[in-house]
Amino acid sequence: MVAVKRNNITSCKLLLEKGAEVYLKNDYGLNAFDYSVLYCNYEISLYFKEKYKSIVKEIDYYLEQGNLIGAPLFNIKLYLDCLNQNIPLDKIPQFKLTREQNKGIRIIKDLKFFMKNWKIFKQYSKLKISVIKFLIQMKLGINSSIEL
Repeated sequence: MVAVKRNNITSCKLLLEKGAEVYLKNDYGLNAFDYSVLYCNYEISLYFKEKYKSIVKEIDYYLEQGNLIGAPLFNIKLYLDCLNQNIPLDKIPQFKLTREQNKGIRIIKDLKFFMKNWKIFKQYSKLKISVIKFLIQMKLGINSSIEL
């Protein structure tokens, strides 16, 4: 998986020739093919798909897993479309995102994370306000309620 993450197809082929397990999974349930997709290593992905009949999963799976492992952002939809169509290496488009696209995706991911965990944030905020009120009352010796 390290050779895949580093986009080193020569090392990948050598390791596989020497008996490396193609479908070995890590703690996240990802195999080398998954890493080739998540790290935008098209040549390696195509090699796995053609030689080992690796199956391309749904985009949502790769988005979720990429988020978990901190994989780089790129145009994964275009990447998967090309991979599913077996587009040769010399005919593939650019998968990298512009700085503006990258920034927009990060903002959307942060917003989705915040919305998914809103209940936790809300509870934490109430606790934080209660602690602040308590500390202010103790320091100032105030017995009345404090509005924050």
